[in-house]
Amino acid sequence: MDGDDGNPGPRTVRWRAITGLVGGVLVLALVGMGLAEAGGRGKLVACYDAEDGILRLIREPGLKKGCPKGWVRISWGKQGPAGPTGATGPQGPAGSPGSDGGQGPPGLAGPTGATGSTGPAGLSGSVGDTGPTGATGPTGATGATGPTGSTGSTGISNLGSVNSSSATDSVSPKTTTAMCPVGQTAIGGGAVIVAGTATAAQLANVALGRSEPTATLDGWTATGWETDPIGQTWRITVTVLCADVT
Repeated sequence: MDGDDGNPGPRTVRWRAITGLVGGVLVLALVGMGLAEAGGRGKLVACYDAEDGILRLIREPGLKKGCPKGWVRISWGKQGPAGPTGATGPQGPAGSPGSDGGQGPPGLAGPTGATGSTGPAGLSGSVGDTGPTGATGPTGATGATGPTGSTGSTGISNLGSVNSSSATDSVSPKTTTAMCPVGQTAIGGGAVIVAGTATAAQLANVALGRSEPTATLDGWTATGWETDPIGQTWRITVTVLCADVT
């Protein structure tokens, strides 16, 4: 606000303060009212009598009249120069998280990446099923005749057999050998246990343990024995097959 001397305008407002403090409050209230009016009409001017507390408002800002002698000219609603920038206030509290935004559109396809290095060899696969049998191939050409082979042996002749039995008693074990005629070869043979006084059930306890050709292949030998004593008689009979072998 600024102050100077002059005459009041045609419209006045009288304010009387019972005390200096009340007068000051009324002045401030009127100034506030004037500021509100100035917001719409521009600069306002008034004359103030500090002794009587009278404030006369000049409604026409362009009126060239001064206030009476001893009065103070007051004006307001005039924009002053910009003040300095105030200090930065403290940071306010963090706001609550906003709601999730909708899904954005797909991005553009990126460029093709470089070819990676060759990976390690994979594990061997399992053996596959056997395939179907292929068609029969064409018959091959007849091979050349091979050389004549050497003359083979005549084979066997004069086939015969010889039997030989042990004594019929209760001795165990018993061994018996059947021999071929001189010059012939044993080509097979066998043996059998024969009961004397032993029953068939008792004879089940007599075993034939060995039956084979002689070391010189001119006979057959066999051995039998009691697996449990039976106290009865029995014998072993051996048969050999003999022939001339050339």
